[in-house]
Amino acid sequence: MSSLQDVIDEKMAWFWNYRLPEMVARDLDLGDPRTPKVGNRVKVVVGVRRCGKTWRLYQEVARLERMGVDRRRILYFNFDDERLRPYDRALPSQVMERFYTLSPEARAGAYLLFDEIQDVPDWGVFMRRMVDTEAVACYVTGSSSKMLSTEVATEFRGRATSYELTPYSFREYARAKGVSEAALEATAALQEQDRLDLARLCDAYLVEGGYPEAQGMDAVERIDMLQDIAANVVAADVVERHDFGSARIARMVCTQCLASSARKLSVTRLHNQLRSYGFSIGWDSLVALVGYLEEANILYRVPEYTTSVAENSRKASKVYANDQSLMLAVSSAATSDRGLALETAAYLALRRGKSFGRKNQVMSYAVKEGGATLEVDFVEGDALMGGPISLLQVSVSLRDPATRRRELRALEASMRAGSIDRATIVTLGESETITTDIGIVQVVPAWSWLLGR
Repeated sequence: MSSLQDVIDEKMAWFWNYRLPEMVARDLDLGDPRTPKVGNRVKVVVGVRRCGKTWRLYQEVARLERMGVDRRRILYFNFDDERLRPYDRALPSQVMERFYTLSPEARAGAYLLFDEIQDVPDWGVFMRRMVDTEAVACYVTGSSSKMLSTEVATEFRGRATSYELTPYSFREYARAKGVSEAALEATAALQEQDRLDLARLCDAYLVEGGYPEAQGMDAVERIDMLQDIAANVVAADVVERHDFGSARIARMVCTQCLASSARKLSVTRLHNQLRSYGFSIGWDSLVALVGYLEEANILYRVPEYTTSVAENSRKASKVYANDQSLMLAVSSAATSDRGLALETAAYLALRRGKSFGRKNQVMSYAVKEGGATLEVDFVEGDALMGGPISLLQVSVSLRDPATRRRELRALEASMRAGSIDRATIVTLGESETITTDIGIVQVVPAWSWLLGR
């Protein structure tokens, strides 16, 4: 049986001899690599399991090597390895000791890339010691969004920057399918056939989704893989991490939330539904469970916009799966709606535009007019910014007159209320400029809008 030191040495030797494969370039910008020194800020990349965090680190390794950094000065170490369990808080220190022993030249300046470190006890204390005492440039990944907020703020005391990685955007998906960078950058100059090809590719993206591992799978394999991802997230990032008592309830709530993507999440209805199935769970426990799922980055809650911070805490939230394919993988055929998939993809595109910082700048929006509540899918802005910035409506098509009137009425009322003179409607394939008394509404096809985000 291999000793812990043997396992550590084996993992380091593997990385130093590993030939990086051709990779689909991810668009998440981590900024320029820092020169190793004492006191550097740590770059923290957070995202759901199997969304591509490891490959994003490999992309950074390739960049360092293009800059002339010797591989022996780079330590990539994945802590998500059963041979390392149960984790001891001394594990990261042991890894560093072996690294410096096997590569003494790295003491002059090293690049540390630690993958899935969040479950190691006191990982933050270790990382803080590294940045306080060693000449290093550090990258850390983890699957819990707590690393975006409380843990990062506490452990690094303002000396870390967090970035969020999601499954492929449409641009990354198109890149993975072989679309050239020239075509992705010059969409306005594309020939009609190229536009049609991108529109068909967008239709496929709404179904196949952005998980790198899912690309090229048939429908049965893909659904099985996606359901496995959801089950693993529940087991590792909810039940195990938070010591949640019932794995069955956690799985059921996760499924219900994912299947409700692009709809309002009613905790009351969910609570009553569980009770009707014979499951007993307290209200507070259910609220906490939904929060754990959001921490694990498998779903996101989007509140309704309001200029009152106190009022916002009382409003119902919409929920979005972290990839439209997850919604489809757990939904019945009756609820596998392309409109919900498109809205989910649109939310994720808006969220990616804020890969670090305040995600609550993307909200839903509602305004009352003539006794009716008119809803717009997304507004970018929040209470602290003083007013909405831009409005976005998502609709499969505006060809139906009733749908067209409904979508435009909601936008016009919201534009009037927010003193906004421009808004956007994303559809599957239509393009139009609509002039209203309030301002301009631009109708754009999904493939073009998604590529432009």
